[in-house]
Amino acid sequence: MNSCLSSRVCNGFTLVELLVTISIVAVLLSVGLPSFVTFVSNNQISSATNDLVYSIHMARSENDATTNYFLATVSLMSFKWHLKAVLGI
Repeated sequence: MNSCLSSRVCNGFTLVELLVTISIVAVLLSVGLPSFVTFVSNNQISSATNDLVYSIHMARSENDATTNYFLATVSLMSFKWHLKAVLGI
């Protein structure tokens, strides 16, 4: 006979407990996932902005140290930016 039925001490969990746990996790994920996606998106925008500002400051300091001019271009379609030295201006 099954030792779980005779001793009243069972290891593991029931199907109902498993379903309740899965449903609680699903509700928590459905509430938290959109906030997390927004957080990640805002963090990427902030990081790119800080990187661009840092590069512009570096270009200004290099411009003061050398006779080169630096040109910063930003492409809004591809969300990329470029910084290059322009000689002879």
